Amino acid sequence: PYLARCSDDKTATRVRPREYALRYPYMQVNRPGMVSWLVFDLDHANALAWDDAGLPAPNLMVRNRKSGHSQLFYAVPSVCTTE
Repeated sequence: PYLARCSDDKTATRVRPREYALRYPYMQVNRPGMVSWLVFDLDHANALAWDDAGLPAPNLMVRNRKSGHSQLFYAVPSVCTTE
């Protein structure tokens, strides 16, 4: 089974089953050696910047209610990043 990397900070140093990893504020969505998701941080309050720029809609959008900042998740065909 897939074990996600997660943590309470941006290090994602813990390895947990998905159902436990979802409880942490930080979780790595791509497996080691593979890229299946492109994630873009929007460090401003315009979460719909992709639409304003005429770009495709993300598969998933996560928004911080306090700051208005968001992350856009685009699913892509898996790519191996190791030799």
